[in-house]
Amino acid sequence: MGRMLPTLKTVCKPFYAAQAGAPAMADKPLTAAEMERNRHLLRHVKKWLKHRDKTQRDLANHLGLSDASISKWLMGRQAMTVAQFVEVSNFLSATPEQLLFAPPDRFRADRYRVAAQVAAELSDADLAAWVQVGRSMRARDAAD
Repeated sequence: MGRMLPTLKTVCKPFYAAQAGAPAMADKPLTAAEMERNRHLLRHVKKWLKHRDKTQRDLANHLGLSDASISKWLMGRQAMTVAQFVEVSNFLSATPEQLLFAPPDRFRADRYRVAAQVAAELSDADLAAWVQVGRSMRARDAAD
């Protein structure tokens, strides 16, 4: 029986306190753990801005937000909605999945999507065997 592939919304939901349709900048104070998750999720956005020759101000103008709002996002002090994350990716000419990687590694997102599609079609036993083969290959490569 195949597994359902996670959607961007389900992958990002734990990282964002705000839900789609909520105010752009939630007033709820974030916990330290939520702030760290936000920083981790958005850790490559500054690199993408530089890669695309854009500034935080350019992004703020595009989204109709203040520079301070963008800064709070990137520092993890403020949550953004999934819709806002998608809009940031559009502004940076990337997919939301690609923003999870530094620009030079952006194509890893495509590799992970293909791997997830393959994994979704495997039985539990076949998936376990596939994972074991991958681990064996990684161990072999590390030994070389």
